[in-house]
Amino acid sequence: MEFIPANIYNLGMDERTELRRIGDLFETASRRWESIVYPSILAFATMFVYVVFLMFSMASDLTLVTKSIDPNMGLNMKEMTASITKMGDSFDNVAKAVDHMAGSLVRLNLTVGQMHEDVAMLNESVRKTLPVMTIATHRMERSMRSMPAMQNTIRSSTSPIRIFSQFMPF
Repeated sequence: MEFIPANIYNLGMDERTELRRIGDLFETASRRWESIVYPSILAFATMFVYVVFLMFSMASDLTLVTKSIDPNMGLNMKEMTASITKMGDSFDNVAKAVDHMAGSLVRLNLTVGQMHEDVAMLNESVRKTLPVMTIATHRMERSMRSMPAMQNTIRSSTSPIRIFSQFMPF
């Protein structure tokens, strides 16, 4: 059954064919839309059913999780809270020790800085006196080489005294 307006009979032949052509175009367009809309509705319904299934599965999984939770969870949480509090106190002690170490490191840094200055002054002093010390060391070496000869001289010069000392009564 086609819908045809009542005043279509008053139209001319060209107008009737034109109106029929428009009706056919509308019917073709509606078939095209039906080929898009109906599958889309089916896909949406399928997705809706799948989402409901996922929600049901998640609800049943959450039910299992809540049933498997330890009934002593509250007591365990209190113990865990106490342990975390103790751990926080321990961290406070560690922080105090680190602060003390930081102060010691500052003092050590100052001492090392002073030692650096002292070593630099010592190095400068040694650099200034090194030529004088080198000359004195060479003189000592020459003196040490000449000592055996001086010992022989002393021995030879003291031998008459030995002879005379044998004759002395005291």
